Amino acid sequence: MAAIDFPNPATQTPVNTFSPTSTPSATANGVTYTWDGSKWVAQVAGGGSQWTTTGSDIYYDTGKVLVGTTSPVVSDTKVEIKGNNSGSGGGKLTIAATQNWQDSGDLIGAIYFANNSGGTPATIQAQGDGFGGSNDYPSRLVFSTTADGASSPTERMRIASNGQVLIGTTVTSNATPFVVESPVAGTAGGNYNLVTINSTGTADNGAACLHLGKKDNSSATSQIFQRFYINNASTGSGQINANGASSAAFGTFSDERLKENISNLPSQLQNICSLRPVEFDYKDGSGHQVGFIAQEMEAIYPDVVGETDGMLTVTGWSKTEARLVKALQEAVERIETLEAANTDLAARITALEGGN
Repeated sequence: MAAIDFPNPATQTPVNTFSPTSTPSATANGVTYTWDGSKWVAQVAGGGSQWTTTGSDIYYDTGKVLVGTTSPVVSDTKVEIKGNNSGSGGGKLTIAATQNWQDSGDLIGAIYFANNSGGTPATIQAQGDGFGGSNDYPSRLVFSTTADGASSPTERMRIASNGQVLIGTTVTSNATPFVVESPVAGTAGGNYNLVTINSTGTADNGAACLHLGKKDNSSATSQIFQRFYINNASTGSGQINANGASSAAFGTFSDERLKENISNLPSQLQNICSLRPVEFDYKDGSGHQVGFIAQEMEAIYPDVVGETDGMLTVTGWSKTEARLVKALQEAVERIETLEAANTDLAARITALEGGN
């Protein structure tokens, strides 16, 4: 058997060389070691082995590692760090880099979630997020997961040094605090949402799914709450803005400088009179409504009819417009009746005047 050097308890330097043929033990710095046939193993009270050293490595493959406590808060934990009883006594874990500061993309520290086959399905990394220097440590947190069918993680979200939360993108060129870009291609008419907000509470009629608030107290139409874009967010499609006291409305980009080929709209009276405002109940029991039938509207104004999940939709015509159209149609009928009566009256007057 190979010779083994055992540390001197006083100096922690090798002083004795053994070639043991049995199971010797010795003590150094209050720790008892036993020889397991190939290496020295530290012992604890009761004689059970704990940490094992192999060269410059140390490992522990049974039980729990507890720091600051002898009773874990979570029973099935493997590692737990407990702080003291002071106000700032939370358990702390430090992951430190070797450099004084990091440049953009340099790794500061990381948590790797691995499986037993050597794969790393997910990671959380702290990275430099700019060019650091003395007392200047710009950093970001990067969260990565592995997609189904893949073998390595891909970045999904990051918190940038300026506080931005970025999902599906790494671009921080604007001041938007929360940016989401779709990592998955949707399909036309498909049931795919970039962001879904659902309320699952009971009796939640008074709870908003999305609350949009502004610090400025203006209720003018220049007070913008939400904007809509297409064409990779380079072309505006409208917005929601204030519309006077206690009111909001959809706004459109109507500046003349944005337009060309401007011409007067042809007569719409016949189209309006051809519409059929209706009221109805939805088959799914969701309630009663006033509006139009999409198939009928498509025959007159096809540009306002779309399709979602295989069902036709009507845009820009609310129940208020349906009621106004109905009132206008009734007014047109009255006007036509009056015009017919006037024509008949004029004919009678002409006949009377001719008889004289």
